[in-house]
Order: sequence, then structure tokens, then C-alpha cells
Amino acid sequence: MMAVGDTLRQNQALLLTLHKGELKERPSTGVGLSDMLLDNDPIYWRTEIKEQLEMDGQTVAKVRITENGVEIEASY
Repeated sequence: MMAVGDTLRQNQALLLTLHKGELKERPSTGVGLSDMLLDNDPIYWRTEIKEQLEMDGQTVAKVRITENGVEIEASY
């Protein structure tokens, strides 16, 4: 028997780091967060993150972009 733990944070990290088109099975999946470094539109990124998490089936309570990183409150 194999036990599987909570994968929420792992799935969130994957969605944030993937760029659209990298996942061949689902080309529209991914935020491409590394592109945010040279951008100055946090509202776009907050919306994109929320949409991607919801497409993954997560219920998103809050996405916040701060100087220290991205804060996500979500669950399956």
C-alpha cells in the first residue's frame, strides 16, 4: 500500500513555474512567474495566478503579491 500526502503546495509551485506551452498535454496551463520579474502589472499576475489555480480545481480565497513573494490561500 502506498500513501499519498497533500500535494496542494507542490501543484501550486508547478503551476506558478510552468510557462504556457511547456506542458504538452495542457498547453494553456502555467503562469510563467519568472516573467513577472520584468513586469510592473501585479493585477494581471494576480488574476492569472487565481485563474490557473481555479482551473486546477482549487478554491482560491486570496492571492496577494508582495515585495517578498506571492501569498496564496487556496484549497481543494
